[in-house]
Amino acid sequence: MLRKTRLLGWLVGALLLPAGGFAAADVTRASGVNIHFTDARPGELEMLKAAGFHHIRMDFAWGSTEKEKGVYDFSAFDRLTAALEKHGLKAYYILDYSNRLYEKEQSVRTPEGREAFTKWALAAVSHFKGRGVCWEIWNEPNGGFWKPTANVHEYTAMALHTSKAIKAAHPAEYLSGPATAGMDFAFLEECFKAGLLEWWDGVTVHPYRHTGPESVEIDYHEARRLIGKYAPKGKKIDLISGEWGYSSVWTGHDADTQGMMLPRQWLINAANGIPISIWYDWHDDGPDATEAEHNFGTVRHTYHKDRSPVYDPKPSYHAARTFNKVLAGHRFVKRLTLGDSDLYALLFEKDGETVVAAWSSRPITRKVGLPADDGAFKVVDHLGEQGADAVASAGRLEFQITEKPVYYVFPGTNAKLSATPEALRVKLSVVPSSGKEIILKVENLSGRELDSVVSLKGLKGVEVKETTRAVKVPAGQAAVDVSFPLTTAPQEIYEMGATLSVGDAVVSDVGPLAFHPVDESPLDGAKAGGEGDAKVEGVFTLKEEAAPEPSPGGAGKVMRLDYRFGDGWKYATVYPGGKGPLLKSRDGSDRGRAQFGMWIYGNGSGLHPRLRIQDALDRVWQPSGKPVTWKGWNYVQFPLDEGTAHWGGKDDKSFRGPKFPLRYQTVFLLDNGPRLKAEGTVWFTMPVLILE
Repeated sequence: MLRKTRLLGWLVGALLLPAGGFAAADVTRASGVNIHFTDARPGELEMLKAAGFHHIRMDFAWGSTEKEKGVYDFSAFDRLTAALEKHGLKAYYILDYSNRLYEKEQSVRTPEGREAFTKWALAAVSHFKGRGVCWEIWNEPNGGFWKPTANVHEYTAMALHTSKAIKAAHPAEYLSGPATAGMDFAFLEECFKAGLLEWWDGVTVHPYRHTGPESVEIDYHEARRLIGKYAPKGKKIDLISGEWGYSSVWTGHDADTQGMMLPRQWLINAANGIPISIWYDWHDDGPDATEAEHNFGTVRHTYHKDRSPVYDPKPSYHAARTFNKVLAGHRFVKRLTLGDSDLYALLFEKDGETVVAAWSSRPITRKVGLPADDGAFKVVDHLGEQGADAVASAGRLEFQITEKPVYYVFPGTNAKLSATPEALRVKLSVVPSSGKEIILKVENLSGRELDSVVSLKGLKGVEVKETTRAVKVPAGQAAVDVSFPLTTAPQEIYEMGATLSVGDAVVSDVGPLAFHPVDESPLDGAKAGGEGDAKVEGVFTLKEEAAPEPSPGGAGKVMRLDYRFGDGWKYATVYPGGKGPLLKSRDGSDRGRAQFGMWIYGNGSGLHPRLRIQDALDRVWQPSGKPVTWKGWNYVQFPLDEGTAHWGGKDDKSFRGPKFPLRYQTVFLLDNGPRLKAEGTVWFTMPVLILE
């Protein structure tokens, strides 16, 4: 994520970090937080320690430590490192940013600059060797921290030169990179092709998103696939969540939302074997309650000198402390199956105690149950409040699950929980009908072969030739599309759901959902435009044209969008021709949970597809899909709920979500999130409204 300055906190298991992997015996050793200081204020490190943070990530800036050529002053970091060690905290330092003694821009582009950067970085690592410091090469070089514009070849030239020198002199020191802004797979792959995995012990990414953290699983799967493709044979390389947070003033977010997202982020990282999870940020960077960059912190901005605690905690601080207290000493065992890919129940164990952390990735309330030995479970919510015990009886623990994580703590081992089948890392999606077929998308993140059966259910207003298909996904393949041909095209709102079963167990259950039939009239006369900074170049053309490969199921009209972005804030918008249809809720009321789905032929650019939807209160909602990291056709979902970014319209506090009926303000939007020069082509089909 692009930001003004950077510092970060980390957690790793041992006092000294051996190159080649972190221990995972205690999941709380993976939690950390960003800071922005070298000299802590009185009481500050005590608060960090009390929250359970273990490691601190901080910019180790070249320009501030070499102010005369060849003369290095590390005294500020001597003080910080000593203070961290005194409080049992560990340093994670970013070797970053430029030096005007050698380079004109905030980058390292010249032979002289590379040589000087390498000498400085080697001097820093030598100075602190043996003290368990984690070292990282730069911060977000694919984003706004490499000037005048991001250049992966310039970055890899510098990183290779520096990494080789450090590892030659100090092979046991932990070294990582490139700390990408977002999940930039194209940038990562170029780093790997250049040979950096030979010298790095960890690959760091910053998986920011406005949506729930659970969607990161498919991104981790792809990142690990690339690491496996290019890593030296037999070498273990960590995948690290090096920076990731949620601003408490993002549209649709507040301090309570932020407090809910922190433990979900850390829990999903634990379930995916991420050894380090860094939360951005320690304290709010400023007092402005409307500025997103001022509100990423776990505590408020104002320092209270003569008081304890010295900062006012936000819910995210309490959530961090609760996570680290409840799960201290526990190892992650497995995700327990609840028969719905959006419901999470993670099992943690240590000697003498069992913990289940449970939540939903969607804002729902549902009664669920798990096999469990009889007895009382202590119930602790994500902020540390203890509720009435949950008592398992007749071999079953039943409880309510919501979007806010809850910890169920059992005093001892629990044989039935331990024996509960592991939830397969599988996601099932129902793709709206193109008029010719229904497609089920099966995503397999387990890495193992999946031998399963998918079945349609709850069919209403739509007819298919068959309702059950056997599906086999080969080991290592991430997804497969399964077709169910239609007998006739649906004319009105239709309903359907689906299940995915392995043996006798249902491992994913979706819907039934309601779908609006495809109405392509907004594509007639649609026009492309550009919004954002008027000074930034944006050239966009739109026309109806088939993609290089046939659209799945012959999905109607296909639109081609050619784009060219300059450096800066700009996005392409595709406006519908005319007003387009009114989109009604499932039952005709003014409330309802929804999402949009559409097919996009991607080019691997990493740009962000979005939509703009206007509701009955004239508010504009901007649901987001996942970044375009793929090539070829892919079905993309755009969730629309109270957490979706929105603005304008009438202020109606009774409506936290969109008020129906809805109307398209755009039928496609492509956001140049990195704000860097980009040129290319994508194809897309008409979006479809899906109602839950």
